[in-house]
Amino acid sequence: MRRHWIPASRPTAAVAATALALSSLSAHAAWSLIDSFDSYDNSSITTIGAAGAGDATSGVWTGVWNGTSNAIITDDSSAADNALEVWGLPAQAAAGWRGAVTNLSSAYSSDFTVADSSITTIFFQVMVVSGGSSYDTMIGLTDTTATLDNNDSWADFAVMPFVSGTSGSVDLKASNSTIVIDNMSEDTWYNVWLVVDTTANTFDMYTSTGTDDGVLGASDSAFRNSLGTSSLAAFGLAGGQDGHVSIDNLYYSTGELTSNPLAVPEPTVALLGGLGLLGLLRRRR
Repeated sequence: MRRHWIPASRPTAAVAATALALSSLSAHAAWSLIDSFDSYDNSSITTIGAAGAGDATSGVWTGVWNGTSNAIITDDSSAADNALEVWGLPAQAAAGWRGAVTNLSSAYSSDFTVADSSITTIFFQVMVVSGGSSYDTMIGLTDTTATLDNNDSWADFAVMPFVSGTSGSVDLKASNSTIVIDNMSEDTWYNVWLVVDTTANTFDMYTSTGTDDGVLGASDSAFRNSLGTSSLAAFGLAGGQDGHVSIDNLYYSTGELTSNPLAVPEPTVALLGGLGLLGLLRRRR
């Protein structure tokens, strides 16, 4: 059979514009998943780190302290949808903090360290689990996993939003004086964005629910501990009261990004038009 080759032609302006629209859409998709917790098999082991029952995460997360059974991989909406849940031991007072921490620089296939002298965005979801009487849980970033321990864990974080209150009156705060979400609904997931500036040692905090993009709730909140010029290579959470708090869907982006990584992006008008034009040009060849 004789083959008929069609010589390549130079791209038209329309094709070039379509390519630009496609590349622009790709450029905006800057989120990288750190951990959804769904890959962990918690059917027989739920604890993490050096807990006596074993480690459901095979070393990706460690306990605070590393041996606690107060940090578990738990089912969320189904057995295939997991989250990380922690709670404290208030009877032990200042030494009663319990939680979990992960190494952002080495625990995953990519390095998710929040570098010094940079702007980086961390996204996660947080939920107040019903049934507790009192809640006091810190969530955020510090320099190394070794920094976060079970003694007064609130003093170990640099970036430290926290959940605080009693049942029926629990708030999400950026600092002691800044309430971002007043009276969180129990058993409801809230989206949180931390836009971290490690030059100024401050962070902005955005929140939403569902698949909505972030809405600014606090700006220029100071680091709890400045940590000098250290990069922030650990993400963790620790609770000091009996109330359980869960996190899920931890994401990373360089720069400032407050789009929702859980939302399915809708094609833009320009992109749809460009794709239609490409189809028309192909039919005319």
